[in-house]
Amino acid sequence: REASECAEKAGRSKSAFLANMSHEIRTPLNAILGMTYLVQKSELSMSQRAYVNKIQSAGKALLHVVNDILDFSKMEAGKMGMEQIRFAVRDLFSNLAQHYAQKARESGLEFSIHIAPDVPMYLVGDPLRLEQAVSQLLERAFQHTWKGGVSLSCTLAGIARSECTLRMAVADSGEGMTPGELEVLRAFFASGGQLFGSSGGIARDGRTRPGAAAPELSDGNRGGPSLGLSIAQRLFEYMNGSIEVSSEAGRGTVFTCTARFTFMEVDQSRNSIILASKRVLIADSDEVSLTLYTTMLGNFAIPVQGVPDYRAALKELAGADATGEPYDFFMLDWRNLELGAAEVIALVKDLCLTRLPRFIVTSSMGRDEVRRLAEDAGADVFLHKPMDASVLLDTMMGLFNESESNWLCKTLTDSIRDLPQRTFSGLRVLLAEDNEINRQVAQEIMEQQGI
Repeated sequence: REASECAEKAGRSKSAFLANMSHEIRTPLNAILGMTYLVQKSELSMSQRAYVNKIQSAGKALLHVVNDILDFSKMEAGKMGMEQIRFAVRDLFSNLAQHYAQKARESGLEFSIHIAPDVPMYLVGDPLRLEQAVSQLLERAFQHTWKGGVSLSCTLAGIARSECTLRMAVADSGEGMTPGELEVLRAFFASGGQLFGSSGGIARDGRTRPGAAAPELSDGNRGGPSLGLSIAQRLFEYMNGSIEVSSEAGRGTVFTCTARFTFMEVDQSRNSIILASKRVLIADSDEVSLTLYTTMLGNFAIPVQGVPDYRAALKELAGADATGEPYDFFMLDWRNLELGAAEVIALVKDLCLTRLPRFIVTSSMGRDEVRRLAEDAGADVFLHKPMDASVLLDTMMGLFNESESNWLCKTLTDSIRDLPQRTFSGLRVLLAEDNEINRQVAQEIMEQQGI
């Protein structure tokens, strides 16, 4: 008993130290990131901007490590809180897709995501912790993959009464692991993701974990036991799930994990019934975006077709019109179709269709300038990537019945564009911050918004 109490006391002291150190590091780090943000807004030469961008990138990476340390210390102390709120499953995976699609492009890798149609639209649980856990696995996959790609899938493992279990898999085509390295990692998961000795740590219920010896931390060459994987392991345990791994040297690695949530039956009758009779054509040369948005609409039982270039789009529009089943919406990216969206819209109008589709132009570029150009080109609405399912559906509903819609999309985009000025202009704010640099950063950011 005395040994157990000493172990618990030592664990709490260690966790308190890590939490305090994380706070001490995070304060100046926030100042560094804030200052680099302000510098990026100023006039810089190309080389200066490249230097600042690298500083910000390194700062964000360090902040990620600090946040991981803080979360790990909370888990060790049994103080990790888990929310129970309603969340949209596909919106969560949409956020992941947008972030890691950009990471894949920067790394020269492919990235794909698939959500099975039978996965519920809404669940009750902690979306932030689920996203954090999956992100840890995706970060690990990108870190150890130099060619090929990374994929994320989500399927329904089962439903029992009011609960359902999701099964997620993160697969990569990286270096993989030898049988010995795989055995070490599996032992690491079997130990509960322990990193420090054999004291066992503190479980989520506050009791001491069994004293299995923890494997040594990986040196990063093969992606074995690590802080990120320990956090993912603990988070999936918090969500009444588990994590498993399979790998082969030279052929990549697959992490398969489960998490249990409360299942919600949601009435989607209004949007889905009205839009189920409308046909949507999406044109985007970015495979990830095309798959994401076609799947997103398909999950609502909306007839949708995706094409990778403007030639296929023109052919599809003309063919559908000739058969008497014209498309109601044409969603196209501003610049990902060889030709610009303005030129594509002009070519569509030259087809002399019996009925023109409503044009939805999307872009990840600057909102104001591109929005004006898109509207001048004949777009009915402009949407800024990334967008979630609710924004896209509301947009289509607004275009379908503008006279009755409370969310007319042009009004929506105007509102988004003018939101900072209309909301904050003329307001006075009293800022209380003991760190002088952070105080300066916050003050200048608010001044830029007219406060």
